[in-house]
Amino acid sequence: MGDFRPVFGLLRQLTLPEMLDELFLTVFNPTMEDIPQTFAPYMREYFRHDPRFQDRLGVSSSSYRPISISVGVVCTQTAVPVLGVPEVSLTVFAVPNVLERLLIELTPPIPRERVVYFEAIEPSIPRELFFMMPNIETLRILDVELSKDFLQPNPGANTKLLPSLRFLSLQGLTLSDNDWGHLTTYLARQTSDGQVISLEIGGSFPHLCLEVMEEVETLVEEFNCHPNPVTTCPLGRCEGEVERSGQPDDPQWPLRRGKKKKK
Repeated sequence: MGDFRPVFGLLRQLTLPEMLDELFLTVFNPTMEDIPQTFAPYMREYFRHDPRFQDRLGVSSSSYRPISISVGVVCTQTAVPVLGVPEVSLTVFAVPNVLERLLIELTPPIPRERVVYFEAIEPSIPRELFFMMPNIETLRILDVELSKDFLQPNPGANTKLLPSLRFLSLQGLTLSDNDWGHLTTYLARQTSDGQVISLEIGGSFPHLCLEVMEEVETLVEEFNCHPNPVTTCPLGRCEGEVERSGQPDDPQWPLRRGKKKKK
């Protein structure tokens, strides 16, 4: 706790005359007023000062304690988007009941219309973040629960939450009510106007019924996942089918790679 203005005044003198490739900041116990009044004006000035932040940007965030958010130019030399230079990272140590609000308050200084890649490490992501970054093309979520509200707009809204999304990666997920229907409902809504999207599922996740996999394959351009061939279907629908679908002599085993979306 304390007055952060002298600190950010010194940072202006040290960093703004130069264009740094990396800037890492750690803040302890800020108030809700410190972010918009002190941090946000500095970061807005910092992003405007460096013309490289006018390129396609990526954001990586976590609202675990401590919360962190990183902003960088998307590297174009890798198959999977990663943050390149320049990069700015902020870590905030704060009491748990203000963490989610702080994450939202940290977002306005970012050139949000240029964000095309977003990585989130958090079971519950504030939907406000996605409304603030409508041009996200690639979304990677780690440790997420699939529920009926998964990536859905506010009730009554007729617009998509992420209208520009082209690739969704879910790494390590759980199911609300043991129901994959929340995922297929989202994909059906997202692609109802002909929009093309690809899906990747990895890490640890519950049993994925073959009929669900086949339904997903009809909704997406490409579907990649690594189902566990020894899991037991809790609904009793897939007995024996998983073993037959993937054999050790199959070079793709246990990978499921979807076909082109059916027209």
